Amino acid sequence: MPTERTDPDVPGPRRPEPDPSTARYDLFLEVARDLDRVTTAYDAELLVSTMLGAAYAVADRDRAAVLTGTAEGLRRHLARRRTRTASLLRTVLGEVGGVTTRSRAAAPAEAPGWLPHVGVVHPTGTYAFGDDQGNQTTYLACFAYDDTDDGGPEHVVAALVDHRAGHVRDLFVAAPAGALLAQLQAAATTDEDMRLVEVDPGELRTEVERFLSITDELPELPEARSLTSDRALATHRLRLLPEAAEEPPLTIADFQAAPESSRVSGADPESLTFALKLIVEYSQQDALRWTPDGIADFLLEWVPAKALLDRADSELLPAALSAWVRWAGRVSGLSPREVAQNVATVARHKGEFTRRIRSDDHRSPAVRAMAQLLKDGVDINDEKALAEWLDDYNAREEGAAGTGP
Repeated sequence: MPTERTDPDVPGPRRPEPDPSTARYDLFLEVARDLDRVTTAYDAELLVSTMLGAAYAVADRDRAAVLTGTAEGLRRHLARRRTRTASLLRTVLGEVGGVTTRSRAAAPAEAPGWLPHVGVVHPTGTYAFGDDQGNQTTYLACFAYDDTDDGGPEHVVAALVDHRAGHVRDLFVAAPAGALLAQLQAAATTDEDMRLVEVDPGELRTEVERFLSITDELPELPEARSLTSDRALATHRLRLLPEAAEEPPLTIADFQAAPESSRVSGADPESLTFALKLIVEYSQQDALRWTPDGIADFLLEWVPAKALLDRADSELLPAALSAWVRWAGRVSGLSPREVAQNVATVARHKGEFTRRIRSDDHRSPAVRAMAQLLKDGVDINDEKALAEWLDDYNAREEGAAGTGP
């Protein structure tokens, strides 16, 4: 009987490469077996949030997209599974993971009592806690289940925002909410520099989401473990808050139209515009947020390193900043005491600012080079002369570095 010949040069059919994410999703499914052991929707949501947080924690960029993509990929993976664990996980994932589904996942036979209460919460209060300096603020949003027996306790989403660093330093979900609020209220009562105040829910959501988006893109995440484990659940809760009414951002023109600007009304327009642009550039995340520490950093570190000021500019900038923080304090609702602290800080650092701005010690390499370029009288529109000067300047800098200690 003739046999079929096989050409050794013709490759046979190849098996499809296994999807590396399948093993991860199977691991998630294994962890989700604990859903049959929890007794409340709150515990179930925390469990799934921690699961998704594992993917968020190892991502090195686009972390928010990684979190969403992981939840969506897991949802597709579960669509082919008919086990009890898969059914429970689909339900919780539909809320905590933020994935889009046509309807709520079908409940398994003998479903746990907590299952219908997953995600069924309502906001009960929004607050901000911090000191008068305003360098760090803890934003707190409280939520309660409609059914506290099977749903779980009233809980709080807390986000510690470091305004100087410009990102979220810690994020966690905790219960009971009342205990944490009582602790913070006690701290505010015994320390006159601390305060716990109610804030608009929409403004809290906008503020926390803005800083979370910055945190998502950091080269390295802050060390707080709950920042990753509670990220998905915190995001779900924040989206239950109303969106803030959009208002156009305040600009330099708004300041110039305010009564506080009269303090610098006689200044040279070009110098004043330059000073105000520096102020806005430094405070680009929030031009109204100024604290004594931020003012000191701006005058003593940031401006000397980043900007090249002539004598007129250096004399005007502190005056412009003093007027700006008065205006910003009034518009943002700071107390007269807090505004006075900011104004006093500008005055206190004016002398040191002037000394540093006239010295090379605090200038960045780029600013030092620009200062020398202007001193040497090089025409910046003459590309050939500029290139020759730059070669000579770099050679001098390298020579000076080589003769250093």
